[in-house]
Amino acid sequence: MSFWIVAALMTAGVAALLLWPTRRQPETVANEGEGGPDLAVYRDQLAEVDRDLARGLIDPGQAEAARIEISRRMLAAAGRGTGRGVGTTAWTRAVILAVAVILPLAAIALYLPGGRPDLPSQPFAERDSGQRDRLVAERAATEALLRRLNAEPDDLAGWVELGQRFRALGQADQAASAYARAA
Repeated sequence: MSFWIVAALMTAGVAALLLWPTRRQPETVANEGEGGPDLAVYRDQLAEVDRDLARGLIDPGQAEAARIEISRRMLAAAGRGTGRGVGTTAWTRAVILAVAVILPLAAIALYLPGGRPDLPSQPFAERDSGQRDRLVAERAATEALLRRLNAEPDDLAGWVELGQRFRALGQADQAASAYARAA
């Protein structure tokens, strides 16, 4: 039973992470796009340029260059402002909500027919006994070939075969010495 509690908590956590971006209201995002805090700063800067020009602190050419630069920054900020907030439309929220609900239901539907959390764990070495048996047989055959070659050291084909067997077993140093013996 504890498996199901842990699985349910993990699923709820993932669903919450999926739904987190949709917590913002569409009105808030729309207001930011119309005149967020960045745009308010740039409007203040434009007003300050006009005040500086009126007081004679800057000449008209400098004022025009400053207005152009501030306007360029305002356009860039307005472009960034429209893309803020994921899930601001009703359709996007519906899709994210559907995914947050459908994914856990699909996982349960796939798990229930074949999943068995009550089975005891199985050590890796015991999972595929056929592969383990083949490896043991290959090592035994390699050892038998090595014993035969020690008795008959002039068998060139035997040393090459021994090198291939050691290489297949992942014993590179012994394979190299068998190939050296064949050479």
